[in-house]
Amino acid sequence: MQQPDSPLDVFDRTLGAESHDAPITPAEMIRSKLVTTDQLRGMPRPQPLIDGWLNLDSLAMVYGPSGGGKTHVVMDIANTVSARRFWHANAVTNGGVLYVLAEGAPGASLRVTAWERHHGVTSAVTWHPGAISVFSDAWAAGLAEVVAELRPVLVVIDTYARATVGMEENGTKDTGITVEHLDMIRQAAGSCVLIVHHAGKDVTKGARGNSALKGAMDTEIEVVGGDGRIKVSNTKQKDAPEAAPLHFKLTPVPDTDSVVIEQAGARIEGDDLTAAAFDTLKALRDIDVTEGVSATAWRAAADATERTFYRHRSGLLQHGHVVNIGTDTRPRYRPVDEVEE
Repeated sequence: MQQPDSPLDVFDRTLGAESHDAPITPAEMIRSKLVTTDQLRGMPRPQPLIDGWLNLDSLAMVYGPSGGGKTHVVMDIANTVSARRFWHANAVTNGGVLYVLAEGAPGASLRVTAWERHHGVTSAVTWHPGAISVFSDAWAAGLAEVVAELRPVLVVIDTYARATVGMEENGTKDTGITVEHLDMIRQAAGSCVLIVHHAGKDVTKGARGNSALKGAMDTEIEVVGGDGRIKVSNTKQKDAPEAAPLHFKLTPVPDTDSVVIEQAGARIEGDDLTAAAFDTLKALRDIDVTEGVSATAWRAAADATERTFYRHRSGLLQHGHVVNIGTDTRPRYRPVDEVEE
């Protein structure tokens, strides 16, 4: 079956660039994408970038009110994907990260320094200090070209408002154009494209702007904070159940002028966990040893699929029923009431 031109080739022609072949027709593109039911079943399933939270080859949005900690959370994600194997007990697919930092570059450097010192590793993020318009045909195509060259697993656009100056934020047409551009950037390397956006005046109604933006997102994450505390909620997950909320605190890092986020460790009522999650906890209790249990051994003992197991593990850690007595790279889990104070 004939394959269509890449999104970059198609977009180049819309800008009047020279093409090596005759322009592909819409009918040819449609034919090239037709599949049988068996072929549909054989298509790759979503692959995790951060297990339970973000997938590769997806569009995602982090949103919340101003000053609520969005950039703290997203920079923590970006630095972790570039340099560490786990994001707060959730497995990470490491790779390159391209971070379009539309504002606050001097402050960002302080945050990165604090993050590196706190975790004892070096961030490998590639930064672009300054906005890149994802509403503009030419600039969006240029960003897609750079993404195709760098092939990052994660592309961050912080903030969406700064990257869409000139568009009608509440307009369906302009939002549709921007979504097409974001899709083009995603397809350039199969990256997770993560936009950072503001909540509306009524924060209960979600992210600001036209509903077509939310509709296009595979993943949506809400960040709300105040008084040094941050709550991160997975409000939309297109192809999987939403992850359990995470609670963080802002922790100053000695000899730096910034802070990092750490899990708050506050215990949440157990009713928020399903009965199946407590079955996964029971499986850990049944094989518990003093030195802790690896994720592999725990998963083998639990009656749950791989994705469900990791969702249960995340919830049990967050709710305070399980603790990692190992390290991020070699975790070892024990039930909390089995750990000596």
